[in-house]
Amino acid sequence: MDEFFKDWGNSSREYWAEMKTAPGVYWLYLPMVIFAIWALAVLLRIAIKKSKYPFKTVYTIHRRIAISSALLATVFVLLMIYWWSSQYYDTHPVRLIHLFSFFLLLLVPVISLLVLRGYYRKEQLRDIAELAKTSDQQKKIGDATRKGFTKVKLWGLFVAIGFLGLTLWGFKEEKNLVSILLDNSPSMEEAIRNGKIALGNTFKKLNPGTNVVLTTFTIQKAISLPTYDDILASSKFNVVTVSNFFESPASALDALNAIDIEGDVGSPISQGIWENYQFVQHSCPIKDYKNVVLLIITDGIDNISQSLNQSNGFFCQQPQFNELYPAENVRVIDVKDNFENGNSNSNVQSGALGTIRFFEKASKCGYDIQNGKELDDYGQAVEDALKDFKKDWWLIIWIGAIYLVYLLSLIIITPPARS
Repeated sequence: MDEFFKDWGNSSREYWAEMKTAPGVYWLYLPMVIFAIWALAVLLRIAIKKSKYPFKTVYTIHRRIAISSALLATVFVLLMIYWWSSQYYDTHPVRLIHLFSFFLLLLVPVISLLVLRGYYRKEQLRDIAELAKTSDQQKKIGDATRKGFTKVKLWGLFVAIGFLGLTLWGFKEEKNLVSILLDNSPSMEEAIRNGKIALGNTFKKLNPGTNVVLTTFTIQKAISLPTYDDILASSKFNVVTVSNFFESPASALDALNAIDIEGDVGSPISQGIWENYQFVQHSCPIKDYKNVVLLIITDGIDNISQSLNQSNGFFCQQPQFNELYPAENVRVIDVKDNFENGNSNSNVQSGALGTIRFFEKASKCGYDIQNGKELDDYGQAVEDALKDFKKDWWLIIWIGAIYLVYLLSLIIITPPARS
């Protein structure tokens, strides 16, 4: 339960921080909601036939407002679930604004019902219906207004239809691939421990249908290729690396926890990337995937740093590689914080500057490089890299919670008993 409330709090803070980055134009959603309710209420005046009872305008206005709000809320729930399932919210910071809009759509009918409720006292009933000539006719009018109140409340149940969008889009399993190159050279000892924690925590949150490729180095790094051009000329894999395919993140956890340090000093990082690419090309159903991401976790000490210095090219300039791993889908975690904001970190010793040539190349390709020196930074970098592979169920929980509060309000709001 503590974990539940912790995640709930994290999602709330994330939505609030996201809202601060939203363009001001997004706030037009709220006045647009009010206008849409009013416009639909006007249309309902035409569509709903006139009652045989002599109800006054104030009654029909509030009734139409409540019904139009329920109809719009139903459509809005469907849209929010569709946007959520299609990852629209990953690129548009409007989750909180949409939640406010949904809340407003359900608040308006509650206010209308509260206003109507005030007219159901005997002395005020004449304000929503014409007085009848006989007591029997007056009783029928009173009963009709109460039934009308109940019917308006029942429109609130109509909003539940919007949640059918979950069956259309929410539970649809989309096949994705997370491909990870994890540098397990001796210089990565502490980072390996952090990686098992950070990756393990994130794996548990990924969609079960996500496939995983895990690539690590073997002890045979002495046979690594000497230059960048030699690497590109090779079509082999599992030479200096071991790559394994897993059907789900859960099945990859045991292999992740079994990773140990291999070799002496240095890492064939570039060759490892190329071998990972060759393995995925030959061993994975690439055409079945909606999303493919490459996550490279390293300190950047590449065995071919000198060759990288002399070469003008990098993987993003290889059409086949770029087709599988476009720049926006390649994420790099720098576990030693050697590279920062596109520049060499000032804390790096001058003798080690040559080792970050890999990061400079990756940065020029547009690959996202995140600091993963500390466990918290590492964990956040992994979360950011794999956010597209997990669904933000908290948004659905918030929508459901708002709707439940609305339903409780409808149950509580009833006309006063006849005096």
